[in-house]
Parts: sequence; structure tokens; C-alpha cells
Amino acid sequence: LYDKPVTSLLWLPRQNPTAELTLPEGITSLDFAGIGATSAIRTLHLPASLEMLYPVYDPDSRLERITVADGNSRYIAIDGVLYDRDVSTLIFYPPYKPDTAYTMPDSVVYTCCLEGCWFLEEVTLSGSISRLTDVCFLNCPNLRSITVGEGTTSIEKTIAIGTCPVLSLRIPASVRSITTNPLSIDNAPSAVTIYGYTGSAAEICARDYGYAFVSTGSMAVPGDINGDGTVNTTDARLALQYAVDKITLEETQCIVGDVDGDGIVNTTDARLILQRAVEKIDRFPIES
Repeated sequence: LYDKPVTSLLWLPRQNPTAELTLPEGITSLDFAGIGATSAIRTLHLPASLEMLYPVYDPDSRLERITVADGNSRYIAIDGVLYDRDVSTLIFYPPYKPDTAYTMPDSVVYTCCLEGCWFLEEVTLSGSISRLTDVCFLNCPNLRSITVGEGTTSIEKTIAIGTCPVLSLRIPASVRSITTNPLSIDNAPSAVTIYGYTGSAAEICARDYGYAFVSTGSMAVPGDINGDGTVNTTDARLALQYAVDKITLEETQCIVGDVDGDGIVNTTDARLILQRAVEKIDRFPIES
């Protein structure tokens, strides 16, 4: 069923046996609600004339692949996945796409939620998404591994929700802030391993939410509280000011400032950092 001028597909009957649907040129808008419940469709071909798309996930959909005709100024499909024309937005990932692994193009700065993707097991997100502020995965029943892209700086919302049996979450050193539990899934936290750098937001996240943690390296120089790459008198001053309650430090700063390994930053740490800065000692107790 089309509208009168045949510019919009309004409805495709649920029992329509079409496995490959090619929309005719002239169609300018498409609401996935009109085709989502038609489980027979495996491939959807979009015309060059399409200007507006309303993607909606349907649990009955068996869509595997999307193509876009040459000349479309709004959309492009790469390996069956739909993006905007400049590949800065992931618009729709077909839920029945048979691939088990997906690496998001680095040009993507915004992603839709990948919902009900039956076969996905491993996903690497784009590092150009600077802040993860929306759910990325919902009820992907075979999703085991998520890698946050290098370049992302914060995780501000739960990444995966529902039936997503995630076993590993890899978080790069570029992520400096994680303000919420990144997973709300069926698996118990003890079954999930977070991989990240020692002293990073990833390690803090694992500790706070009960996940196992595996270090992939050390992110920070012990004693380098201000993060400039060296241990100097400024770091000693910051440690002392914190110890006497003159300033506050981020949790990651407290980790690198605790150079004697007793779990707190105090005047002893300030003294040790100063001694290191003026080359009175060549290593901290935690490095021995």
C-alpha cells in the first residue's frame, strides 16, 4: 500500500512472501513500521529518491541487508548497514545480519541502538563518539564482547541492556570518566571482565560495580598527579594540599598519588613525591 502519489510506502501485509523488496524510484519517505512485521523480507533496496527514513526495530524482522541506490544524497549502505551519507551516523543495523563481528567506521560520531541483533558476538565502537550518552545495545542474545573505541572520553549511560550475555568489556585509556554502571544485563557482574589500564577509569569502574579487571598496561606515571608526564614539585604540592584538605582530587589522581600503596594520599606521599622530584629517591615503595 502506497500513498496516492506513490512517494511513501504505508504498509506491506504481514503475510507478504517477498524476500527481497525494492522500493521504486519516486519514494521519498519510508517508515519501517510499515514493513517491520513482515518477517519474510531479507533484503531491502532503497531508491535514490529517498529523503526521509524512520527506522523502527521489530522483533519479528528477519532483515539481513540494506542497499541504497547510487545517487541518493541522504543515505549510504556499507556492507548491508545503513548510514547517513557522510557516514557520521549509524542509522540502522539489520537485526538478522549474519555477521558475528562488527567494527563501526571511525567516522561515526553518533550511533543508533543495535537492537535484537541475533548473530552479533563482538562489536568495536567508533572512537569518534567522544561521549557515550545513549544505550548502544538492547537484547542482542549472542553479544559477548564490546570494545569502546580509542578516543571516547566518557561513558555516561549504560552501554548494554537486557539479554546481552556480555563477558568482556574493553575500555581504552582515553576514557577518563565513567559515571554509571556500563552494563545492565542478565549476566552477574562476576561473570564479566573489564579490560583496561591500571589506574584508569576502567579499573575504578570494575571495582565499584563488582566486575573482574584485567590490566592491559599502566596508564599513568606513579606520582604524576597533574598528568603532565613527569613527577615534579607541582605533584608534591598537589599531594600536600589534598592531604591537608585544601583541594580535592579526581579518583584517578588519587590512585597515582598514592605512591606508598596504603590506599590514601597523605603527607607521606607528598614527601615521597618531592624526594622523587629532586632525585633523592629513584623509585616509590609501590614500584619496589
